[in-house]
Amino acid sequence: MKRLIKILLCCITILLVCGSFLSCNQKEAAIKQEIEQLNDQCPIVLGSFGAITKVEYEDGTVTFTYLVNEKETLTDIGKFQMYKPLLKELSMTSLASSNLASMETISNDDVNLRYKMLGNKSKAMVVIDISNQELRDFMANIDGKPHAMDHKLLDLNIQLANTNLPQKIDKGLLITQIFQQDNNVVYKLSVDEEDLGNDVEIIRQVKDQVKSDIAGSLQSEDDVVLTRFEKLLKKLQYGLIYRYCGNHSGHTVDINFSPDEISNILSNSEY
Repeated sequence: MKRLIKILLCCITILLVCGSFLSCNQKEAAIKQEIEQLNDQCPIVLGSFGAITKVEYEDGTVTFTYLVNEKETLTDIGKFQMYKPLLKELSMTSLASSNLASMETISNDDVNLRYKMLGNKSKAMVVIDISNQELRDFMANIDGKPHAMDHKLLDLNIQLANTNLPQKIDKGLLITQIFQQDNNVVYKLSVDEEDLGNDVEIIRQVKDQVKSDIAGSLQSEDDVVLTRFEKLLKKLQYGLIYRYCGNHSGHTVDINFSPDEISNILSNSEY
């Protein structure tokens, strides 16, 4: 089930990590020195998502290059070429949600940002350029309501994740849609009842075991993608629903995780 999370969190991870790197108020010489120090740490592994392979600074632009594990994130990087405006908005929202002070510092330092995402399987690359003026304009129009950026971040990521659906995640199991329902993120899963050998209702009889298995897959001490997602849900007080839908019967079975259960999973992952 981790792969269901990763399809949603591909781009959240990228920009949250960047925000922590560019949090200093420095001029060009100091920025170059910091970039050199970052490159000494590369590749910077982001759990099973992939890794930052290189950080560069030239002519006022900081460039982050990522190698994305397309299999683990159920992502085809090449498809993102059609959604670059969405990616750009998502990038700035991610940075603002992660650390608004860092974003303000970056804009004040006249730094431009460039993100290069390279698919490890397709070898496709998407380049997202964000000018310093675009950062300033974005800052000037931020909604000051509590968690406004977090809600927007989740909205944009769901939009982007759905551009890669449907996707097969296991034998007889297809993820067809991700959406919000009340205060939950819902993963809609199509179950091939012929492969299951039964009506999807059979899952209802073993719900506790299925839920336990999913909870175990969501606990990770070193998976950046899962931890970031769980922290976002905790901030928003959102739950998770895995909705299994029979492809013939039309019956559905929900496996629910409340906000408190998400918080407990996150706590167990951090210790």
